[in-house]
Amino acid sequence: IEDYPGPGVVFISKTFMENLQLSEGEPVEVLGPYECVVQAKSHPNSWIDTRMVSFDRDTMDRAGFQMFNQVKLRKAVCVDAESVTLQAPEGADFSKQQIRTMLDKVNGMVLTEEGFLTLETSRGDTVRFRICETQPHELCRAAPGTGIKLLDQNRQEYVTSKDTLFNDIWGL
Repeated sequence: IEDYPGPGVVFISKTFMENLQLSEGEPVEVLGPYECVVQAKSHPNSWIDTRMVSFDRDTMDRAGFQMFNQVKLRKAVCVDAESVTLQAPEGADFSKQQIRTMLDKVNGMVLTEEGFLTLETSRGDTVRFRICETQPHELCRAAPGTGIKLLDQNRQEYVTSKDTLFNDIWGL
């Protein structure tokens, strides 16, 4: 699918979205062997059968089903996240502003603790962050006002060579 937004999305026909009374980007609960909540997007192919949905491999694994399985979907209630704590992948070197810009591109993305959040860089590369904590602890989604805390691989505060620290300006 073109413009693939990463894991945590289900593509649904526009007709099926109307039947479920879903708007673009709203959360939907996937009822399979394991329940999970993902973001609903209208399928980019207008010819898609109204009864078909498309998931990425990560979401299929998380929900516990295979291709061509029957799944049930229902509208979910999801609050905006106040904050999210992300663990940067090994070797990452992003400024906090770059992370903010990447997170702003996925407004509405469902966030679950101990899950993953895949973000796209300005170059089009994808970076997978582990979600360590969300506030509130219930199911929530990324929003423009969501605060970000970054941790490194040792779960210490993430510091990058691109950040300006107090010692860099020497009290100016």
